[in-house]
Amino acid sequence: MFAPASSSSLSPARPRRGFTLLEVMVVGVLLAVLAAIAVPRLTGNTRRSFDLAADQVADLLLMYAQRDAFGAKPIGLMKNERGWLMLVQLDIDASDERSGDWRIDPFVPPVKFPDEVDLSSVVVTANGQRLDIIGQPLSHTPGEDRPSVQVFMQSRDREYQTTIDLAPHALAPVRSDRRTGTPRRVAVDLDAAGRSREDW
Repeated sequence: MFAPASSSSLSPARPRRGFTLLEVMVVGVLLAVLAAIAVPRLTGNTRRSFDLAADQVADLLLMYAQRDAFGAKPIGLMKNERGWLMLVQLDIDASDERSGDWRIDPFVPPVKFPDEVDLSSVVVTANGQRLDIIGQPLSHTPGEDRPSVQVFMQSRDREYQTTIDLAPHALAPVRSDRRTGTPRRVAVDLDAAGRSREDW
């Protein structure tokens, strides 16, 4: 008597299929392209966050200059206990008993420094003097001579540094960046150095 044949023994033997060399190469190339896109984005976050904070400080100083040139109320730069840098105005209203308080300018958002910025490195100077503006603003009344304002900041890893300068009569600040290890740029008067006719 014959035993019934199983279905597995009747089917022809199939060779086991693996990945071809071409398929492995295509996947490898795709992974390399994705890595080339992702790695710079992950490593550049510190620089981007620092640049964004520096741009926000420059915008704040721009508005400080604009309020000074075209406003009527006394203005100031102030830091709060969290380290935020903000533009404040002196609230002068005879009908309000709370008049005379410094209030945040509602049209200028405060600068909230990201974790990449070392808060202890954010230094505000006026005419070269370092100021503590926590709770007490660097104030100025429009129409009077404005001091030269400078804000210095650096990243936590001390790799990136920037200085934002607002000259006394300027309407916009000037930002100068510096990386650790690069020499600081110094202005040179070519006439005084006897190099006025030299090509540069």
